[in-house]
Amino acid sequence: FIPCVFQGRGKTGCWPTPQSRLAYISRGSYRQKVHNSACQGYSLASAAASGLRFGGDVLVPAGLAWQVARGSPAIPRGCRRAIDDEYGGYPQLGALDLPLRARNESAVRWRGEDGMHLFRDKGPKYRSKYCDDCTIDHHASAAGMYLNALVFYATLFKRS
Repeated sequence: FIPCVFQGRGKTGCWPTPQSRLAYISRGSYRQKVHNSACQGYSLASAAASGLRFGGDVLVPAGLAWQVARGSPAIPRGCRRAIDDEYGGYPQLGALDLPLRARNESAVRWRGEDGMHLFRDKGPKYRSKYCDDCTIDHHASAAGMYLNALVFYATLFKRS
């Protein structure tokens, strides 16, 4: 691992070099860990949470909020196990029952196809590799960015 330099200070253990090799040095099957949105979300949330062990001060759970807002599907057991193995078998988000669920199912605002509204629409000529017959990419739309902003605000200021 190489030290990461931030504001003149270095921390060991951020990224191996070169970054393009991450998939090849990952334990187990990389594809199994990112083959669907539930696995991708769990993988990203685990990686972000692991940053708290390396000097991170706060975790902003924007991705977990997207899970609640979209009514995300269950995380396959094999996927969860493979990702946890990256961290010595220890779930980085502790005992959280993931994916997170809304207390009231009517609060799930972007279920199914409506979830596409959280992603940027590239227009009628664009063919997405993320879904059949859709025009979105995996970047946030204005609604998705607003949801992220609300989560940042609530996390940083402890107010909704």
